[in-house]
Amino acid sequence: MTERRCPECGQPNPIELEMKVKGGQALTMLSCGRCEARSWLSDGEPVSKSDVLKLTAGDPDFTVVPSPKTQRRTAKR
Repeated sequence: MTERRCPECGQPNPIELEMKVKGGQALTMLSCGRCEARSWLSDGEPVSKSDVLKLTAGDPDFTVVPSPKTQRRTAKR
C-alpha cells in the first residue's frame, strides 16, 4: 500500500476519517495538517464535496471511525 499524500500540497499522511453510508459505500475524508485542505474518496476514488453531500443526504446514521491504519503520534521531547 502506498503512503497517502495531500492532493493540494503533497504533505504525507493526512488525517483520514472513514465513513459508511447506509448503502454500505465507504467514504474517506482526508484532512491536511499543513495546508488545511479537505478531500474525499468514495470506495478509494476521488469525489467532490457535493457528491459526498448527495451520498449522505437523508442518512443521519452514517458512522465515522478513525482509519484502522492511522495511529496517534506522540510528540518527542
